[in-house]
Amino acid sequence: MELRNIRIFCIGSVNWDGIISFSGIKQEFLGGSAANTCIYLKKLFKRYPLNEKIKINLIAAIGNDKNAEKIRESLEQIGISQNYLISCDGASGKTKITLDSAGERRIERYPSVSSQLAEKLKISPFSSQLKNSIIHCNHSFQTLATIAQFNSNLFSVDISGFLPKDNIKTETIKNRFSAEFDQIFPTITLKAVFGNLNEYSNLLFLLRYITEPATFIKASIPQRVSILRKLKKKLNTQILFVKMGKDGAIILNYDDFFVAKPPHGQKILDTTGAGDIFNAGAIFGLLFSFSLVKILKISVHLGTWKCAFLGAQNFPIETSNLLSRILH
Repeated sequence: MELRNIRIFCIGSVNWDGIISFSGIKQEFLGGSAANTCIYLKKLFKRYPLNEKIKINLIAAIGNDKNAEKIRESLEQIGISQNYLISCDGASGKTKITLDSAGERRIERYPSVSSQLAEKLKISPFSSQLKNSIIHCNHSFQTLATIAQFNSNLFSVDISGFLPKDNIKTETIKNRFSAEFDQIFPTITLKAVFGNLNEYSNLLFLLRYITEPATFIKASIPQRVSILRKLKKKLNTQILFVKMGKDGAIILNYDDFFVAKPPHGQKILDTTGAGDIFNAGAIFGLLFSFSLVKILKISVHLGTWKCAFLGAQNFPIETSNLLSRILH
C-alpha cells in the first residue's frame, strides 16, 4: 500500500479510566480501546519519515462532563485531533480497573454516551470522509452497520467491541447475536480481525461452532487453527489475530499460521491497553506490508511492553530502543 496522503480512523470508545494496582497505587489516565490504538498508531508512525503524510484520527462519542475536559486535554497533549469527537449530552466513558496480585483484571464499566456513537455518526458532518479512509473499529454491531453505509471495505475490527456483555449461554442472546452478525458481516470485507482467546471462544460459541466456550480454550494450537479457518470465512477477512496473553499470539491467513511468544519468557500482568497496542502494532505492520512473522513479533513485543509498563517484572528492553530492536 502506498502510504501517502492517507487518513486512518480508529472508531470506538474513549474513556477517562481509573486503575488500582494490587499494591494499592491509584492512577487515572486516558483510555478506551479505540483511543489506545489510535495513540499507539500515531507513536509508531512517528518513527517513519512518511508520518506527515498520514493522518491518524479518533472517532468516538464524548460527554459534557468533567471527564470530557480531562479527555480533551490529554488528547491535545498527545497530538490527537479533536475534530472527530462527537459531543453528546451525558457522561463520558469511564471504567474502574482493579488489578489483583495474580494479574487478573476486574473491570467496572459505567453507562456513557459511547452507546450513542452509531446514531450520532450517521448524521455527523465528517461521515462522508469514511469513504476513502482506512478504518479500524472496536465497537458495536450498530456502529459497524453505520460505517458500512459509507465504506464497506474496513481495514480491521476487534471482536470485543460487539460481543455481548450478558450471559451468552441463553438461547435468546445466541439467537439475537447470530441474527445481527448474519445481517452485518456479509455486507463488509476486512483485512484483519482481532480478539483474545476468551473472546474468540465466546464468538465461536455464540455462532454455534462449538458447544461450550471452554472447548476452544482447552484445544491445542492446531485444533484452534482448524476451528478458526471455518470462522475466518464467515468473518470475510484475510487475516485473524488471536491474542493469548502469556502464551503470545497466533496469526492466521489463507495458507499459513504462525505463533509468537512474549520475549524472554516474560511473566505478564494483563494490564489495560495491552490488546489495543497489540492491534496498533499489527495494523502498522500490515500497512507497511511486513511479513506475517514480523507483524506478529512487533505486536507481541508491544503488548508485552504495555503489560510490563503497568506492573510486570523488569521488562528486558528499554522503551527508547524497543522499536529499533523489533523492526530490524
